[in-house]
Amino acid sequence: AVATEVADESDGDFSPDGHWLAYVSRKTGRYEVFLVPFPSVDTPRQVTTSGGTGPRWDASGRLYYLSNGNIMAQAVDLAAGRAVGAASVVFGTNAVDFDVTRDGQRFLLEVPNSRPDHPSLYVRTNWFDEIRNKVK
Repeated sequence: AVATEVADESDGDFSPDGHWLAYVSRKTGRYEVFLVPFPSVDTPRQVTTSGGTGPRWDASGRLYYLSNGNIMAQAVDLAAGRAVGAASVVFGTNAVDFDVTRDGQRFLLEVPNSRPDHPSLYVRTNWFDEIRNKVK
Protein backbone atom coordinates (compact mmCIF):
# COMPACT_ATOMS: atom_id res chain seq x y z
CA ALA A 1 0.00 0.00 0.00
CA VAL A 2 1.16 3.51 -0.79
CA ALA A 3 0.98 5.95 2.09
CA THR A 4 -0.11 9.47 1.27
CA GLU A 5 0.18 12.48 3.49
CA VAL A 6 -2.75 14.88 3.37
CA ALA A 7 -2.27 18.40 4.71
CA ASP A 8 -4.63 21.35 4.63
CA GLU A 9 -2.58 23.81 2.53
CA SER A 10 -3.74 27.11 1.09
CA ASP A 11 -3.26 30.84 0.70
CA GLY A 12 -0.12 30.89 -1.46
CA ASP A 13 1.68 34.11 -2.38
CA PHE A 14 4.75 34.42 -4.61
CA SER A 15 7.86 36.31 -3.48
CA PRO A 16 8.70 39.49 -5.42
CA ASP A 17 11.39 37.64 -7.41
CA GLY A 18 8.97 34.78 -8.19
CA HIS A 19 11.35 32.11 -6.84
CA TRP A 20 9.52 31.35 -3.58
CA LEU A 21 5.98 30.52 -2.62
CA ALA A 22 4.81 31.36 0.90
CA TYR A 23 1.77 29.33 1.92
CA VAL A 24 -0.15 28.06 4.93
CA SER A 25 -0.17 24.42 5.98
CA ARG A 26 -1.71 22.56 8.86
CA LYS A 27 0.65 19.59 8.63
CA THR A 28 2.11 20.40 12.07
CA GLY A 29 -1.34 20.29 13.68
CA ARG A 30 -2.00 24.03 13.49
CA TYR A 31 -1.77 26.60 10.72
CA GLU A 32 1.82 27.70 10.08
CA VAL A 33 3.53 29.63 7.26
CA PHE A 34 6.00 27.78 5.04
CA LEU A 35 8.26 28.69 2.11
CA VAL A 36 8.90 26.42 -0.82
CA PRO A 37 11.12 27.05 -3.87
CA PHE A 38 9.26 27.59 -7.13
CA PRO A 39 8.81 25.89 -9.55
CA SER A 40 10.37 22.79 -7.95
CA VAL A 41 8.18 22.93 -4.79
CA ASP A 42 10.43 20.55 -2.81
CA THR A 43 11.85 21.01 0.64
CA PRO A 44 9.34 23.25 2.40
CA ARG A 45 10.83 25.52 5.07
CA GLN A 46 8.76 26.46 8.08
CA VAL A 47 8.71 30.21 8.80
CA THR A 48 6.38 30.42 11.80
CA THR A 49 6.36 28.36 15.00
CA SER A 50 3.54 30.07 16.93
CA GLY A 51 0.87 29.86 14.24
CA GLY A 52 0.41 31.94 11.14
CA THR A 53 -1.99 32.58 8.27
CA GLY A 54 -2.34 34.83 5.25
CA PRO A 55 1.28 35.30 4.11
CA ARG A 56 1.82 38.42 1.97
CA TRP A 57 5.05 39.88 0.53
CA ASP A 58 6.15 43.46 0.03
CA ALA A 59 8.50 44.41 -2.83
CA SER A 60 11.62 44.21 -0.65
CA GLY A 61 11.02 40.55 0.23
CA ARG A 62 9.63 41.12 3.71
CA LEU A 63 6.93 38.60 4.56
CA TYR A 64 3.84 39.61 6.56
CA TYR A 65 1.33 37.24 8.15
CA LEU A 66 -1.39 37.06 10.81
CA SER A 67 -0.53 35.38 14.11
CA ASN A 68 -2.37 35.46 17.43
CA GLY A 69 -4.16 38.76 16.81
CA ASN A 70 -1.15 40.52 15.27
CA ILE A 71 0.18 41.29 11.85
CA MET A 72 3.77 40.10 11.94
CA ALA A 73 6.71 41.04 9.69
CA GLN A 74 9.52 38.61 8.93
CA ALA A 75 12.69 39.36 6.96
CA VAL A 76 13.47 36.64 4.41
CA ASP A 77 16.76 35.90 2.66
CA LEU A 78 15.42 35.38 -0.87
CA ALA A 79 18.69 33.84 -2.07
CA ALA A 80 18.51 31.09 0.57
CA GLY A 81 14.75 31.02 1.11
CA ARG A 82 14.87 31.24 4.86
CA ALA A 83 13.64 33.54 7.57
CA VAL A 84 16.26 35.91 8.97
CA GLY A 85 16.10 36.97 12.61
CA ALA A 86 12.96 37.11 14.70
CA ALA A 87 9.58 38.21 13.43
CA SER A 88 8.29 41.53 14.74
CA VAL A 89 4.78 42.71 15.54
CA VAL A 90 3.62 45.38 13.09
CA PHE A 91 0.35 46.01 14.94
CA GLY A 92 -2.45 44.21 16.75
CA THR A 93 -5.69 43.56 14.88
CA ASN A 94 -8.84 41.50 14.82
CA ALA A 95 -8.53 41.13 11.03
CA VAL A 96 -9.36 37.78 9.47
CA ASP A 97 -7.48 38.61 6.26
CA PHE A 98 -5.34 41.44 4.93
CA ASP A 99 -3.15 42.67 2.13
CA VAL A 100 -0.12 44.95 2.14
CA THR A 101 1.03 47.49 -0.44
CA ARG A 102 4.27 46.76 -2.25
CA ASP A 103 6.08 49.43 -0.22
CA GLY A 104 4.93 47.79 3.05
CA GLN A 105 3.47 51.07 4.32
CA ARG A 106 -0.29 50.47 3.99
CA PHE A 107 -2.56 47.58 4.91
CA LEU A 108 -6.05 46.66 3.77
CA LEU A 109 -7.79 44.70 6.53
CA GLU A 110 -10.84 42.46 6.44
CA VAL A 111 -12.35 42.66 9.91
CA PRO A 112 -15.52 41.09 11.28
CA ASN A 113 -18.54 43.38 11.52
CA SER A 114 -18.76 44.05 15.25
CA ARG A 115 -21.91 46.14 14.83
CA PRO A 116 -24.60 43.97 13.23
CA ASP A 117 -27.01 46.92 13.56
CA HIS A 118 -24.87 48.82 11.04
CA PRO A 119 -25.28 47.82 7.41
CA SER A 120 -22.44 46.28 5.45
CA LEU A 121 -20.46 48.27 2.95
CA TYR A 122 -21.19 47.45 -0.68
CA VAL A 123 -18.86 48.37 -3.52
CA ARG A 124 -20.50 48.86 -6.89
CA THR A 125 -18.42 48.60 -10.04
CA ASN A 126 -19.32 49.68 -13.56
CA TRP A 127 -21.84 52.13 -12.16
CA PHE A 128 -21.20 54.63 -14.93
CA ASP A 129 -22.35 52.08 -17.54
CA GLU A 130 -25.53 51.48 -15.55
CA ILE A 131 -26.34 55.21 -15.44
CA ARG A 132 -25.57 55.57 -19.15
CA ASN A 133 -28.01 52.72 -19.96
CA LYS A 134 -30.75 54.37 -17.86
CA VAL A 135 -30.32 57.72 -19.60
CA LYS A 136 -30.69 56.26 -23.11
